[in-house]
Amino acid sequence: MKKYFKATTLVLLITIGILNIACSDDEGENPVDGGGQTSNTGRYAGVLVGSSGWFVVNFTEENASATVQFDGNTYNLSTTTPVIDGNQYSNILFTDGTVSMYFSVDELGLEPAASFSIPGHNVVATIGYAEQNTIHLYEGTSHSENSFDNTFIDYTYNLALNYSDNTYEIIERVIATNGSNEIGETNTYGGTFSISENTIVFEVEGGNLSCTISETTITHYEEGNTIEFELVYESDDEAPNTSPVQAQFVGTFSGDNLNGEFDSGSLSVTVWYFQNAPVQIEGSGYSNFLESEFQFYASVSNDSFEAGSSIGGYTFTGTISGNTMQGTWGNNGTFSAVKQ
Repeated sequence: MKKYFKATTLVLLITIGILNIACSDDEGENPVDGGGQTSNTGRYAGVLVGSSGWFVVNFTEENASATVQFDGNTYNLSTTTPVIDGNQYSNILFTDGTVSMYFSVDELGLEPAASFSIPGHNVVATIGYAEQNTIHLYEGTSHSENSFDNTFIDYTYNLALNYSDNTYEIIERVIATNGSNEIGETNTYGGTFSISENTIVFEVEGGNLSCTISETTITHYEEGNTIEFELVYESDDEAPNTSPVQAQFVGTFSGDNLNGEFDSGSLSVTVWYFQNAPVQIEGSGYSNFLESEFQFYASVSNDSFEAGSSIGGYTFTGTISGNTMQGTWGNNGTFSAVKQ
């Protein structure tokens, strides 16, 4: 960070004042005092940069899932890991086949962590327990100018307010500058805040910054310095519709396998849907030629999948359209299945 930016902006106050003491080694961790919390199931939420976005995790014993909003797109993630309240978990995989989240949490839900794999992006996230209106998430930008050497710096500037202990966490990512900072440089900061009427005061070492807060925005304007946040999620909102829906498909396959041997058999496939889109399949089949059963699994992207099976050479590549699943396997084999 360049030290010439004015300390009257949140960027500068935080950068100069608390960079050395508040920049966490664990980018996904946001400790809270718990407030008597005795369970680790529930809702968690946070903001992202790398472009920009936010996410909500519904960590429940039945149908645990997550919704990621990133660059204007919605990704609905699921997990095959069983969830039991009170168990500690490390790097549970939630995925839709393209976007992946690794979620960790202790027995009481006091120290959650989340990391993300989104193709083409280096993603950094905050996370906090989001039950009972505790978390408000904002996406925003910051612009700062230095009149001494005519340089500027622009950030993606995303904010999480935690009302359970009046703490905040900001992730900033450099998106434009004519100074010495690198494009894509990312930092995470935290501190405390207080609100009185339409004013929110961010307390940091080295001073306070007062901003105007409304129902949907937080702003700060002065000559050469601008901060603008827009509310994108508050945890008393209805949880995103991320509960999976299952459907059963039954069908047959026939044709030559990779060794040129004719085979045929039956298929039974479970398809998981999120918001009416298929995202995962898991099934079993029976080979008449081998006189044995086999299993297969795949993620679905844009209604298409490629499912390798427990029998070598029996890879099923296909699509799901409405009530029908169909595709190819082996050398010249085909398969089809119909929703029951």
